[in-house]
Amino acid sequence: MLTTPRLIVTIDTEADMPGWRPKGEVTLENLRYLPKLQDLFESYGVPPTYLITYPVARSREATEYLRELQERGGCEIGAHLHPWTTPPLENGEALDNRHPHHLPPDRQREKLRVLTDAIAQALGERPIHDVG
Repeated sequence: MLTTPRLIVTIDTEADMPGWRPKGEVTLENLRYLPKLQDLFESYGVPPTYLITYPVARSREATEYLRELQERGGCEIGAHLHPWTTPPLENGEALDNRHPHHLPPDRQREKLRVLTDAIAQALGERPIHDVG
């Protein structure tokens, strides 16, 4: 029986997308606020789970920060699949805003494999529930 209440927080950690429509180059300017957000969670003793997309997993600056947090037990890392920014990309897919459930199962699996491989390479370990 659970006697102590627990709070689980997940943060979709992803590229900037004005208007929720991917257009042109992917930027990650919003990630500069992660340290301030992390400070807030630490002040409450809540280790967040950052669910990261492929562009975040490929960002050296972001993954160096997240790796340091992860190694000291300050957070967990999970995968957040955005098909429009995760390879392989078919014609026009980068401009399409389809969600994973709109893809055929084999495309979902391939994109999840690419994403979890990128996370493992950048952070040294795979998300726990891996497809690979």
